[in-house]
Amino acid sequence: MWRPMKRGALALLLAGLAGCGGGGGGSVGPGGGISVVFGGGVSQPGFALTLRKVEVLFDGKVAGRSQASPAEWMLVPQGSKSNVARGVHTVSFRIADQAVSPMDYTVEGIVNASDQNGGTQTITLGPVTQGFATGDMITFSVTIDP
Repeated sequence: MWRPMKRGALALLLAGLAGCGGGGGGSVGPGGGISVVFGGGVSQPGFALTLRKVEVLFDGKVAGRSQASPAEWMLVPQGSKSNVARGVHTVSFRIADQAVSPMDYTVEGIVNASDQNGGTQTITLGPVTQGFATGDMITFSVTIDP
């Protein structure tokens, strides 16, 4: 019973993120590149209040973060980039701070891309459950081509 409730809450949060950047109306930079919005949920399967800070990285650079004090069982970091070239990129989620290390977390996310011609693309990430020590991250490879 707990798992469907948790998954349902995360599904609603990701659905909200899925609405960002879609429909071809996203902001595209002056170079005509692709606009990308991305993020996800990092949650503790047993609802332990251990997460303090999660970062989302795009191509190895921090693009967004979510943090809580006191610790929470789920954080939802998100970020965006403009003028992204078509091709293979990476989206990573890093456990930057937690109350207990290591700890198991489930990571899942979404990437939305749009170009100046109205092309759109949605890529889902995960879910993946694994143990993370503080500073550990999981990286997903994505091919951006709306």
